[in-house]
Amino acid sequence: MKYVHRDFTGQSAKEIFAGRSAAWLEFAKRATNLYWMADAILGGGSIPLDCTISLMKSEENGAATDKLPDSWRDVALICAGATKDPIRYSSQIDQKLGAPRLDATLTLKLIENVHAANPKTSLYPVGEWGALALLLQTNVVTEDQRTWKVHIPLKDGRGAIPLKLEFERPLPKREDWPAN
Repeated sequence: MKYVHRDFTGQSAKEIFAGRSAAWLEFAKRATNLYWMADAILGGGSIPLDCTISLMKSEENGAATDKLPDSWRDVALICAGATKDPIRYSSQIDQKLGAPRLDATLTLKLIENVHAANPKTSLYPVGEWGALALLLQTNVVTEDQRTWKVHIPLKDGRGAIPLKLEFERPLPKREDWPAN
């Protein structure tokens, strides 16, 4: 990808592509976008980079429907790279859930009270490449392409799980992501 990107962005490529068909220009754009996505995921290496996932503090949340209700007191991230114990939700500060690799399979687990004998729980499987899959949600915002804010709607109640994802490298704009 690095060599294709270099060839497509060099001066000779601009001369070659000038006046070419829209399909050829679209191909060059797609190849360039794939390069930027690969660079953000791999950082120039062959092992996916990490992503820090945190519960977002309250003042960064929008409406009440974008906040985690008080009934869900504890949150756990289930994956390699997650913190050992569930986090007791506090809306005062960002709370780190973990720093999994980008290709990790993620599940979020809401717990009514981790100290109860048999606490009520609710699982939110995100799937493989979980950090990137979270960015495919509808309630996603970024200002710098490196830090993303995601609100996962609750499936059993009103509100959302407010997450902040911090990537080691900026990701391309979502509209520039590969379609498939």
